[in-house]
Amino acid sequence: MVFNGFIGIISWLPDGRHRAARAEKCRELIARCRDVFGLPVVAVAQNWREDIPRSGVTALEYPRLGITAARKALWEYFRSSAYDWIICFDDDCVLEGTRGDGDRLKTFLGGLHGGYLCRKPNEFKLCAIHRSVAEMFDIPDIDVENGTGIEDYAFFSVLGCAVPGLEVTYDWGALKETSRWQGDETSCWRRLGIAELFRKTETYIKGAEHALHYKQ
Repeated sequence: MVFNGFIGIISWLPDGRHRAARAEKCRELIARCRDVFGLPVVAVAQNWREDIPRSGVTALEYPRLGITAARKALWEYFRSSAYDWIICFDDDCVLEGTRGDGDRLKTFLGGLHGGYLCRKPNEFKLCAIHRSVAEMFDIPDIDVENGTGIEDYAFFSVLGCAVPGLEVTYDWGALKETSRWQGDETSCWRRLGIAELFRKTETYIKGAEHALHYKQ
């Protein structure tokens, strides 16, 4: 079966001294995604300016949304599109692998009719998600840090608890990503208590499970 999917990137380019480095990482990621996957690229383009070329990229232009609202924007684009799969990245990812690795993943996904698979447990970065999953589940309204991964943990916890068996096992081989965080000064992660993060995550998980049981 022919693979029908796209690359979805969440991008936020801050003003100030970290912008140049973040923009360079974003440009590199877009180029690497084209080299490895050869797929259309769609970016939630927060605060993009002329330092990011738009050629060959579907840029959903916004001011700063925050990680949760940005993921929701990409989610809604996916749901309204004709694509079957999204492969997700954040703009600080460094993608490793060859075109052969990308083609092997696309061939594997093209033979599936649903589910999701993550390169790293409970993370959206280098995660492939089928549209049937996107239609069943919303992105959680957890934005305690405006840029942490706690909402990733909440989302995938709900998937695992509510519909066991959705996650697909895959041998990723050399295909991987690493993140190079560039020190966004607006982050308040260091000031948050871990107990508060888990409290908000637990609230989301229980609420989502309750909604699913109610629908059933």
